[in-house]
Amino acid sequence: MNPVSLESLIEAGAQVYSLPQVLQQVNELLDDPNASHGHIGQVLSHDSAMTARVLKLVNSSFYGLPGRVDSISRAITLLGARELRDLLTTTWVLKAFHKIPRELIDMAAFWRHSVYVAALAKPIARHAGVLHTERMFVAGMLHDIGKPLIYAQLPDLARSVLLISEGDSGTEIAAEQEILGFTHAEAGAGLLRAWGLPQSLIESTLHHHQPGQAKDYALEAAVIHAANAVANGEEHFHKPAQYIPHIEPATRTLIQWDSLDLPALLLEAGEAFESALSLLDPAN
Repeated sequence: MNPVSLESLIEAGAQVYSLPQVLQQVNELLDDPNASHGHIGQVLSHDSAMTARVLKLVNSSFYGLPGRVDSISRAITLLGARELRDLLTTTWVLKAFHKIPRELIDMAAFWRHSVYVAALAKPIARHAGVLHTERMFVAGMLHDIGKPLIYAQLPDLARSVLLISEGDSGTEIAAEQEILGFTHAEAGAGLLRAWGLPQSLIESTLHHHQPGQAKDYALEAAVIHAANAVANGEEHFHKPAQYIPHIEPATRTLIQWDSLDLPALLLEAGEAFESALSLLDPAN
């Protein structure tokens, strides 16, 4: 039986992977009604490396914003302060979880999957009528963040889960529940909550395997669920249709899946994936 509770795992993870001071300050400013975009930009200017990485991504074809974005204040105007904060957090997370032991997980493959889900989520969200589809990039990037948290904090138990599941997502959830007493989705959602990230990201992470259980952000959870299923089919079988039956029927209805042009989706997502992947390489 796992001696570590979900709560203690999240608490330990939040301490080991505590947000850098600059992001903590941004969170405080977002809660301050008197803070301006200029204040947020001033705080972010103290971390030039993080700022440079985000501006590269914002200027990539993935975001497709009008004109060149050469400052944080301009990025805030176009994306919104909270969306930019979430994007900054994502680039930091890539660095923070980069050095998980390779015998447990190939982190390069893990991030490739995360980026691909993010790339698929945007056009699926647009088709489903989600507002501000750019935010689905962050949701896709963070949907599996509970996995490296478990690998880092509970390596022996994580190894047992991997041996049982053999890469099958359905078996993996059952194995996590049996061995750990909780799932990577619950662990990831708890970590995002500890970091003070939006409820929409928390719910889409928590329910990306069972989107029917989502409450306030059911559509966002459904989009990530579908994107994850297509990504798994493409990665494991080179046939995204192989995993389409794994998409919950209610989700297919909610996101209007049957009227979605799958070849066009894969083409758009593939181009966005290649664009974002090189910019998000945590080794850089």
